[in-house]
Amino acid sequence: MKKILFTNAICFLFFMRILNAQVVDTTNNFNVNDNTPNIETYDLNGCLKFALQNSEALRKAKYNILSAKADVGERLSIGLPQISAGATFTDNVDIRKTILPPFSPPFNPGSQRAVLAFGAKYNGDANIGISQLIFDFSYLLGVQAARMYANLTEKQVDLTKIDIVANVTKAYYGVLVNEERLNLLDLNLIRLDTLLSNTNALYKSGLVEKIDVMRLEVSRNNFKTEREKLVNLQALSKAILKYQMGMKMNDSLTLKGNLREITMSLSEVNQQTNFDYKLRTEYEILKTTKDLQQMNLRYTRSLYLPSLRANAAFGYNTGTTTAGDYFKFKQNWVSYGVYNINLNIPIFDGRRKKFAMDKIRIEMIKAEDDIKFFARTAEFQAEQSKISIITALKDLEIQSKNMELAQEIERVAKVKYQNGTGASLEIINAQASFKEAENNYYVAMYNAVIAKVDLDKATGKLKATE
Repeated sequence: MKKILFTNAICFLFFMRILNAQVVDTTNNFNVNDNTPNIETYDLNGCLKFALQNSEALRKAKYNILSAKADVGERLSIGLPQISAGATFTDNVDIRKTILPPFSPPFNPGSQRAVLAFGAKYNGDANIGISQLIFDFSYLLGVQAARMYANLTEKQVDLTKIDIVANVTKAYYGVLVNEERLNLLDLNLIRLDTLLSNTNALYKSGLVEKIDVMRLEVSRNNFKTEREKLVNLQALSKAILKYQMGMKMNDSLTLKGNLREITMSLSEVNQQTNFDYKLRTEYEILKTTKDLQQMNLRYTRSLYLPSLRANAAFGYNTGTTTAGDYFKFKQNWVSYGVYNINLNIPIFDGRRKKFAMDKIRIEMIKAEDDIKFFARTAEFQAEQSKISIITALKDLEIQSKNMELAQEIERVAKVKYQNGTGASLEIINAQASFKEAENNYYVAMYNAVIAKVDLDKATGKLKATE
């Protein structure tokens, strides 16, 4: 990655014609209205940085990394010495009796059975035990598998970041496009109000008819209704941006940006579609998943191998008939010690491990099929995105020309009307055509933005760094 996102440098580029389009400049900052003071002005990089720092989904994915790393440590600890200490106190309230049959010399040579109590009333034991794994191949494979899983969770975090970048970028440019549409609509309203005022003055002077004024008033009302709809749409687009950024709805957000900075040619699109699906994060996740299944197979197979463990225990024990003697450690407590080496050789488990390996082999086949399917899907997505952006850029060029023509038609209609050679209906129709051309232009612009994001994502070039 090259800082927060290379998308900021070459993402969402458009035709050079945008630079010459006769539209309002939007270099000024604009505020997302709320009841809190502004803290910072955000461009695209700022929005992405905020989102990557505050996304709940990303935070949850990072917790999975910490959990996976803890699992690695847990598995490693199995191979370290296991030390434990313990102590017991026993009060034999009624000592267990042993019954001897008659004529059982030397303890019962008589003709009657004998009931004898063996043992002390109070028993105690204090010990420390040590266990050490000497050899277990499954332990080594288990540690490797845990590390591979930790690597898988990191790749899943990368995928979450890519989704965040795509969603925030689309939402950010949606706000910019709508803001520019509002600015242009406001300028049109100003021009229409001026024309209406002038026409009203001409009507009072008897130079035009009342119907000319009424037509312009209807047109102005339609513009105001359109503006109200656009204001509501902009409020929704800003709320979507805040949501994608992980920002509270009542927090302040001031954006800055300029659509003129985004340029692109068709040749650049063709150059960017040469890609390898293996660059996609999804492929890395699928490959790691397959590798984990292979490791799982090796682990299950290793359970057929012997394991070797050493154990040792040292301690003191006692047995007394009175409670007072129990606490005379030097006189009544005696030491003991024991160690052993335990060799475990699996022989037959009812074919449990065999069936477990069969299941794993099936999962490996499924994982391989998932990779093949993803390869086809990635190629399709790249081709689809390429076609979409080429179509969007061509449409953007056409709509840009249409908007210029519609604006010129409106200008000519106004000149003719002011010179008395045209009708107010011509102006109304020209304004309606111009408004439609503007709307089509900005729809094409936003479609190109979305297509560029999808193209970068499909070709594996949409990355994110915090």
